[in-house]
Amino acid sequence: MTIAELNVAIDGYNNRIADEFARMRYVAWWAASMTRAKKIPRLEQLMEAKKKDDKPIEVKREEHQELIEKLLKARENDAR
Repeated sequence: MTIAELNVAIDGYNNRIADEFARMRYVAWWAASMTRAKKIPRLEQLMEAKKKDDKPIEVKREEHQELIEKLLKARENDAR
C-alpha cells in the first residue's frame, strides 16, 4: 500500500467515525425530543388501550361497501 492509498484509507476511516458520531448524536436528540413530547403516549398505555369501535365485522363491511359506492358515483360525476 502506498502512502497516498494509506492516507485515503485513513480519511475514509475518519469520515466513517464522524458519520457514526453524527448519526448517534441525531438519534440522541430525536429520542430526547420524543420523550419531551406530550402527544406521544407511553408504551404501557398503548398496550392497554381499548378499542373504541366495537362494531361487528359485518357492519364494518357494509359501511366500507357504502363508501366504495359513494366514491365510484363521485368519480362518475367528475368524469362527465
